[in-house]
Amino acid sequence: MAVVQDGLDQEDLRLVPAIGRRLPRVTSILGFNPKGNNDGLMKWRKEWREKNPDIVARCEAEGIDPDKFHAWRGTQVHSCLEAAMKGEVADIASHDWIAPFWRRLETIVPDLRSPIWSEGPIDGAGFDWPADVDFSFHRELADGTSEKHYHIWNEEHGYVGTPDNICTFGTMFKRLTLFDLKTCEGLYSSRSPSSGGKNPSGYYKYVKTMKQLALYDMGFAERTPSLNIQQWGIIVLSERQESPQIFLTHNPIQMDKFRVRAVEQVHLFRQHHPQLYPAAA
Repeated sequence: MAVVQDGLDQEDLRLVPAIGRRLPRVTSILGFNPKGNNDGLMKWRKEWREKNPDIVARCEAEGIDPDKFHAWRGTQVHSCLEAAMKGEVADIASHDWIAPFWRRLETIVPDLRSPIWSEGPIDGAGFDWPADVDFSFHRELADGTSEKHYHIWNEEHGYVGTPDNICTFGTMFKRLTLFDLKTCEGLYSSRSPSSGGKNPSGYYKYVKTMKQLALYDMGFAERTPSLNIQQWGIIVLSERQESPQIFLTHNPIQMDKFRVRAVEQVHLFRQHHPQLYPAAA
């Protein structure tokens, strides 16, 4: 891994061809802790490897980086959803590491109607994406080739990321919803410990994901102001529960609070990495 500077590596940054700048990824910003370092992550990875030698061995046999196993798994489930949105079935859906999560997600796919974004803009799906905005970029692969992917970015605050899905969702009231999809071991919780919640880890993950959605939402507001996102949601596929968890909010005041907290995190990141923001230096 090529270290750029100040502890950041090439996976923390992404080139945005449309503006000719490298911007930090949303996930890197939200995972940044000025008082910490990678020791906690390294410790967790070491413990996970020791507890799961069979998975590690199989990853290595199948050409999967064991340290990126969970990210790989999430990406594959995303690909299953993307295929389903097109009326197709992804080959990876039958993989024994993916099938349990796909089984959970497949139950709600019929409710994810009229998608206009699935890890990238869907042309001709009910929203006219601006012709003068190029959301695409190319990700370099280990074999020297590249794959085309898509992202959204925000120049005001300086970040980039790839939202999961925008579609119409709801029973009584169908709203255009910006979703983030998570595969994980435990459950999420929208109740804070101070309000009686008994899952502080799940609450932390919930808040972090809502801030992630807030940053994506601000990116769309800057790039595509005519896009009227009416609701924000998290789909959690947990190893501990057969049915998916779905968290939704259509309250703009509540979402504004997450936007404020997300922007505070961006500013904290900027203070510690001013070299990434020459215009503001």
